[in-house]
Amino acid sequence: MKADAATEVAVKEMAKKMSDAYAAQDMAALKSVFSPDADVVLIGTDAEEERVGPAQFEAQARKDWSHTDAMSLSYDWMSISAAGPVAWGAAKATFHLRRAGHTRDVPARATFVLEKRGDAWRIAQAHISVATPD
Repeated sequence: MKADAATEVAVKEMAKKMSDAYAAQDMAALKSVFSPDADVVLIGTDAEEERVGPAQFEAQARKDWSHTDAMSLSYDWMSISAAGPVAWGAAKATFHLRRAGHTRDVPARATFVLEKRGDAWRIAQAHISVATPD
């Protein structure tokens, strides 16, 4: 079911907060958008990137940051749905990478599930993949 306007705005703001924290390599801000629960899940672009729990999530972010000089994520399109305190979304995105003086934009896809806790939405599950051409 399509999210109401307020939920859609709040979830998109949370997605932006996540990408801003990731780009700034701000672990405290990044952790603030994810669920602190032991079953928070992040599936990344590498075949080995299946992270469960805050400690694994934090280790993955630090690993990502160590591989680039700069990394950011922008959203090109996003669809948000919701039912009660749960929202889910899908996004077409672009990773912007800089390493050793070279820049590269990589098309990506993302899906995520959020839970509303109090007045705030927190990401409970995220999956990011690289979009490959035909």
